[in-house]
Amino acid sequence: MSLEGYLSSRYPDIATQLLDMELYIQQSAVLLNQACPLPRSGKVSWPYSYPSSGAIDRISVSTQAMCAVAVDRLLASDMATLPSIAGLDKVCEAVLASTFAQIRDDLADKKRSYAWRSGTFGTEDIFTASWLVDVLTRRPKAPDIVISRTVKIVRDVFEQATRDLFERTLFQRLDARNEAGAHPLPLLRSLLAVDLIQRHKHLRDADHGPSLLTKDCLFSAGHWFERNLHRQMSFYRFEDFRFDAAEMIFCLAGALHTGAISAYDEAVFNVLTIVRDAQKRSVYWRPYRPMISTPTGLTLLPLSIEVATALLWVLDETNSFDKFGDTLSRYYRWLVSQRVVEEQQKDDSPDCWAGWHSENAYESPGVHVWDTARVAMYLLQHRSAISEDIQKTLRSLSGFTLLPPSEVSTSLDQGDENHIVPFDLGASKTLLDRIKEAVPKKKSFSVLLYGPPGVSKTTLAKAIAKHTEWDLVLITPSDFISGGESAIEQRAKLIFDTLSKMSGVVIFFDEIDRLLLDRDSTSYGKQHDIFQFMTPSMLSKLAELRKIKNIGFIIATNYAERIDRAIKRKGRIDKTLLCVPFNHSARNEQLRLLIDKETHDKSIWAREDQRKLAAVAKRIPCCVWEELKLMVDKAAAEKGKKTRIKLLKNLASSSPENPAVTEESLLVRLREDYPQKPVDEYLAVLILQAEAGKLTKKKVLSKLKPYRSHLTEIGEDLKRLAESCNLGAILDEVRVK
Repeated sequence: MSLEGYLSSRYPDIATQLLDMELYIQQSAVLLNQACPLPRSGKVSWPYSYPSSGAIDRISVSTQAMCAVAVDRLLASDMATLPSIAGLDKVCEAVLASTFAQIRDDLADKKRSYAWRSGTFGTEDIFTASWLVDVLTRRPKAPDIVISRTVKIVRDVFEQATRDLFERTLFQRLDARNEAGAHPLPLLRSLLAVDLIQRHKHLRDADHGPSLLTKDCLFSAGHWFERNLHRQMSFYRFEDFRFDAAEMIFCLAGALHTGAISAYDEAVFNVLTIVRDAQKRSVYWRPYRPMISTPTGLTLLPLSIEVATALLWVLDETNSFDKFGDTLSRYYRWLVSQRVVEEQQKDDSPDCWAGWHSENAYESPGVHVWDTARVAMYLLQHRSAISEDIQKTLRSLSGFTLLPPSEVSTSLDQGDENHIVPFDLGASKTLLDRIKEAVPKKKSFSVLLYGPPGVSKTTLAKAIAKHTEWDLVLITPSDFISGGESAIEQRAKLIFDTLSKMSGVVIFFDEIDRLLLDRDSTSYGKQHDIFQFMTPSMLSKLAELRKIKNIGFIIATNYAERIDRAIKRKGRIDKTLLCVPFNHSARNEQLRLLIDKETHDKSIWAREDQRKLAAVAKRIPCCVWEELKLMVDKAAAEKGKKTRIKLLKNLASSSPENPAVTEESLLVRLREDYPQKPVDEYLAVLILQAEAGKLTKKKVLSKLKPYRSHLTEIGEDLKRLAESCNLGAILDEVRVK
């Protein structure tokens, strides 16, 4: 499918589904708020169902744990600031305080001496423990007795299961005998709980026994999952009535979790194909084998939401959502059809509550609060999976050049081996400090990088993207003119339409001056009509792009004077950063790094060698990185052993050939017919020459005089450069009109 076809046909439906999911999540949050009003005093808890039948004498620990995990997920999501969700933190903490207090009291009561008891699951069951462990991972200050007892319950159940080779049910502490056999879901939940305990120090410290997740244990559990997985595949192949798609999904998840099979095993594709086919009989994969079955008729079946959650994890783990996401789409449509909305309310209102009840409770007028919490968690995960799939598709179809953070070696952090050396090294606040202030991690931003050619603007843009932990998307003039000049506006519309739907990216517009040309310049009037139209068109597109969350963009140019002033206004550009050649300290540091890398010498520099290096650096002002690198490479290419002394000797008489940045190169631009002039860049070059002793302060001011009227302001970048060169006094005498 083409990019245009995807954006016009498939994307609108997907975007609508995402909006619907957000609505259902909000309505679930409203229910969690309304079902648990905060009293001035006394116990507070979420009821089993809503509307509730009245006061609750004892808190259901299982219900509270499931709801609390859901709230934690909501508060950690990008929807956390919504009013219906933001207030849930106080509700959740109040509920957990009451729940922990009940557990503590029950453990102290000699008649009980248990942490909790469920009429369905039994005493201190693994299901409740697994949810409670999830809650406790984010609450290291929970009562010690609650933490230690929960961890002990998980350990006891899992150790017993290991001794039984996972062949017995994990629900053994019931009032009546459990006649159901071993089931993969409770085993999967217990594995996840043990894994969480191992990964969180305060939980691990509460576990006083040896590690549970040994190689032998994982092998044994994995073998059980894998064996039963193939058993279910055989049932499907021979149309045996014992085939259970849900059990197959749980076994696949367990086999992957334990490493019994890899994400690339052929069995994964076969199982997912069977799961898709099984929906022809039941969209939510009925029938299910029970986890609990007592002689008195009590039966507990897995819920479809547990099945869908496990399947979603499998698709994510195996990178198969794009191939088998349609399976979950069908389940999602069925799930939405089961939604119960507050009476006399519009079902599309985010202010009313809506929820779900167990599929075993037919035609129920109310909802189960715990089931609604599970659905809200699932919808968050499903929504995230769809969003990620959109991003993968856009990245694939767009044809843009993309660079993930892992492929960027340069860094803004000076502690890193490949850190960027700022051009104003020695200033009280260097360029890198100012960039970090302007570019928050994982938040939207916009930056204009400008300066003469060769001053590492592209390298800086890559490092900024790495700092934000987002992919870098490179957009160049060729992306706009790939369809010919006549189609440039249509192509620009497609590019920005695509970019506006991306997330978690830093967009780097490199040298697109012609599309942003200053409308007050004569060059603008000489363009073809289509290019004259581009500047105002780009203004509006960039303004809209700046409003989008989770996107940053950088415009880099060698010729800031050619760019329309409106581009640089607040609302489009948050920060304008001047980039110029290194000052003496930065040249010195850059040469040192290049020499050390060339000689593989990490020893401390002798004082005499430092003096020689400083002399070399002072002699070559305005050198850019490529020129310094070429000089060191040339010095190292001469015969003889590559040592610091030899390289310094060779560098003492070398100079860059055809330097990129000179006073004359700036004067040529100052004389061009553009209303704006690169006076700040010119002044920066003069300051660097003055620092090297090639110009006096008087000469700098004399050379600047013809262009002072065009210097509208002295920015912080220029001030810090002058400060780092100990020439701040020069700027004190420059009057800005």
